[in-house]
Amino acid sequence: MKRAFAFGIASLILAACLGENIKSLSKAQLDEYDKKNWGGKGFEDNAKGAGDEVAAEMMAIKDALAREMLLMKSVIYKSKNNPAASTEPEYWLKEAQATLSKPLCNSKRLPTKKLSATPNEAQTLKGLESAYNAIDYIEKNVRPKMLKMINTEIEGRIFYRYNKFQRAKEALGDRKMNISLNYVDIRWDRFNKLIESIEKGTDKFKKSPSDLMPGSPREQFFKEILADTGLDKAFTTKCTMEPKFDRNMRILDRFMKTTNKENLDAFENAVKKTGDANNELNTLFEETTDWYNKNALSITPYLREYVARLLGGYSSMKKDNVAFLNECLDIIDMMKDSSSPYGELRACNNFSPNKAFFLKDGAPTNGEPNYTERAKAIAEDIRRKFEKAAYKIYERNNAPYLL
Repeated sequence: MKRAFAFGIASLILAACLGENIKSLSKAQLDEYDKKNWGGKGFEDNAKGAGDEVAAEMMAIKDALAREMLLMKSVIYKSKNNPAASTEPEYWLKEAQATLSKPLCNSKRLPTKKLSATPNEAQTLKGLESAYNAIDYIEKNVRPKMLKMINTEIEGRIFYRYNKFQRAKEALGDRKMNISLNYVDIRWDRFNKLIESIEKGTDKFKKSPSDLMPGSPREQFFKEILADTGLDKAFTTKCTMEPKFDRNMRILDRFMKTTNKENLDAFENAVKKTGDANNELNTLFEETTDWYNKNALSITPYLREYVARLLGGYSSMKKDNVAFLNECLDIIDMMKDSSSPYGELRACNNFSPNKAFFLKDGAPTNGEPNYTERAKAIAEDIRRKFEKAAYKIYERNNAPYLL
């Protein structure tokens, strides 16, 4: 069964943000309610009566709610896709961390209950007080728990680890490298069969001792054998790897080291801790939805929508985070699966039926097979077998073997 973190109650918050009291009202009824409880004039008209200071404060709160909403809605997407964060994978999470560590609105609060005011001014001050109440609830109940989850994500270096594993998956998850290794394994088996026929004297080359004098003649014969079996694509007559094959083996080993058991376990542990912290938010969103349902109509219409949008922004961040964590789990499970293209490489499995890549070591237990050394062992093996076959030719012709 596929592992996945559940999104839970948080997915309901956007629909519930209208609240039962508001949801039961038609637009005309809502307008009538707001006219009765908040006055018939728009905020701008009321604000003029209360003075520019109150108007500026309400606008500052509105801007603060909007800024935080936009950051919360985009932080996971930017962390995954924004090139500006490539040098610091947790850059956007740290931006969110810094934002949530500061007051939601930095303006100095006005003493709304101590100000004398006309009826119009009192109505505007009532709206400002309702905004302060909403901010107080969000700062006390929502932001600290959101911050805790983000802190957990930063501490686990979740995007740093994700980026490394994702790059490895993209580089080696298409089976091309598996096919390349399988090619060497098949050609190695063909080489062994040819060497066996050379030792018996049943091969097509029919070389004599004079054809195998040390130096160029012998190297030329080895070169012919490599070309005939196809191993010349991977190895030279000097018992080394061809540059392209050598480069591929070193690149392969670099990715294998990145995703070895130790690093895979660390990645999985970071994902689990972040998932646990993320799931703790389910209760938070349930409580926040309930709070909003009960208090939405007490928030000034001028800011009510922005409060709802901010709560929706937190919800979107959580939803995006769950999708991201589930993507991480998919990568982890794929790499643990020894039948997947990448899992085969980590386990040295399914592409070397003739065991060419097991000449040096057995099956790896740490997800780090060290293919460069395994390939070197193949190169040494074919050279050794060639020398043995050359010796057999000398022996069969009763000639002294020349080194």
